[in-house]
Amino acid sequence: ILSITHSVVDGFTYYKIMNMLTEGREIDSLSFVRKHEFVSKMKEACGTAEHKLLLSTGFILTLLPGMLCGPKAKCDARFIDEEKVRQLKLDIKSRSTTPDDEFVCSTNDIITSAFSRATKSEILLMAINLRNRVSEASDNDAGNYESVVLYDAPGSESPEAVRSALRGGVPFIRRGNAPLPSFFQLLRGVRVSIITNWAFSSFRADLQMLDEEARGVPLTLHLPVYDY
Repeated sequence: ILSITHSVVDGFTYYKIMNMLTEGREIDSLSFVRKHEFVSKMKEACGTAEHKLLLSTGFILTLLPGMLCGPKAKCDARFIDEEKVRQLKLDIKSRSTTPDDEFVCSTNDIITSAFSRATKSEILLMAINLRNRVSEASDNDAGNYESVVLYDAPGSESPEAVRSALRGGVPFIRRGNAPLPSFFQLLRGVRVSIITNWAFSSFRADLQMLDEEARGVPLTLHLPVYDY
């Protein structure tokens, strides 16, 4: 088991290290020097007002009831229907007004939108790796160089809406027309969901486990979560 606390690294770094611990993979030198200037660039990339909201007293209070009185979280793993995703991409492409050779949406856009609708999110937070999106962080930087893009319900109602906030690069512009909730709206309660995608390009290894005789056994399923 490779276990690293999220306090010091994000998913990208985790899989970067896991990749290097796999037999036959090259070892890359990572920088552990903290880049303090990243914080201001992160706020600019994901929205200063949105970042301020996430650190506000009202937002913390809207989360407390679920954290203190809500049921215990359950770990539930499922496969994605790749054929259904392929068909959805074709449908989205067919109604797109962009040139035929232009990228329209990703699998992550489809899943994020479906998750937002399924959870009836009023605020959806989508984790995003900011390496190479802001100049202060690159693939060789180990640490937490990520943040979240904030979506409202209209801004995440379709895969195209999810993609539109990312299409122009930083700063990511929230496309929904709903204003950010006020302090009193947050006190009344706002449905908040968060989604993160751990399918990092930094991880290209074929995971194997060792049997009793130390022979490599291919791993057919890897779950980056632990139900405790």
